[in-house]
Amino acid sequence: MSAYVRRAAVNGFDINTTLASLATQLQQDKLGGIIFFCSPKYDLEQLAMALKQQFDCPLLGCTADNGLGLGEQHHDLVALSLSANMFHMHVRGIEQIDKFTAQQAQQLVNDIQTQLAFSPYLDHEKMFVFSLIDGLSQCEEHMVSFLYHALQGIPLIGGSASDHFTFTKTAVFAGDRFCENAAALALIETKLPFEVFKFQHMQPLLEQEMVVTDADPKRRIVYEINGEIAAKEYADLIQISPDQLTPAIFSKYPLMLQMGDDWFARAAGYPLADGSLQFYCAIEAGIPLTLAKTGKLVSTMAEQFSTLKQSFQEVVVTLGCDCVFRQLELSSCPESEQANYRQNLQNMNFVGFSTYGEQINGVHVNQTMTGIVLGLK
Repeated sequence: MSAYVRRAAVNGFDINTTLASLATQLQQDKLGGIIFFCSPKYDLEQLAMALKQQFDCPLLGCTADNGLGLGEQHHDLVALSLSANMFHMHVRGIEQIDKFTAQQAQQLVNDIQTQLAFSPYLDHEKMFVFSLIDGLSQCEEHMVSFLYHALQGIPLIGGSASDHFTFTKTAVFAGDRFCENAAALALIETKLPFEVFKFQHMQPLLEQEMVVTDADPKRRIVYEINGEIAAKEYADLIQISPDQLTPAIFSKYPLMLQMGDDWFARAAGYPLADGSLQFYCAIEAGIPLTLAKTGKLVSTMAEQFSTLKQSFQEVVVTLGCDCVFRQLELSSCPESEQANYRQNLQNMNFVGFSTYGEQINGVHVNQTMTGIVLGLK
């Protein structure tokens, strides 16, 4: 295990037992900060109090559909601790993110800039931002756009908090408590080299293009595609009936949007009673979308990690956010494939969670893995 980063995983909901195990696994001579992802089944108020009592360092976390890494298929809580000798973690919480402005983003970044420990100025080679956002807030787009602009090129990666597909309560933790309609972020200074990444395993089918013709952008609802009821038109394109539309189907047949030379998934989550589709990303009338096909999730990720790993003599830790739709797709793979997926994460010293959306720099995406690899070169 690295002298700079410790990883931990626990199962079970007795908070005293959980925190005792966590403290043992995360112990550092000089603790610089902790990032964690926990099941929403915990009593979050009690967990917050216990975390503050147990750890005297900056804390950042959120609820998670599943904590990822450290070998097993499922964890109720995963975490990492950072050595203060190699990292300095500036944690901030943002409440009422539906009202968050560009001016507030700039003020937040300016405040952090006055407290930098390893560098006198913002330096995209020596620091990055890890952000966590309430996954039911539908505010990711403007949040990361404002932040990334204010960060002047500092890399930003992150994920949207999740809650086992119940869509009832997701929360983020910054400093001392869990909050809804909020974001939690850390600007992390580091003496280690790092690389940010975005993985996806789908290809657009250019012969299957469509246009959103009626939508509610604020609520991320699409009413019509190609002038037809959205659910029916989507179902017709993949040759099934609308009553067969499930999250598993949407994960298998994603929609994509082209931005410049890159393609980004625009995931639909479920059909509504009126035949409209609920999306997890910004969507509006006039947007052209393309049906996509998914490739081999596990082997594609293995190739992508292999390429990343070549940049380092040693991978110290990989911090990542993996979409719940990728996890849903993985669950339908043979057990041998699922085992390979877990082994790939273990080989990269991965710590992360299943998300309701992923962020990279100024963009909010779906059906993607975003993250950062830190290591020795």
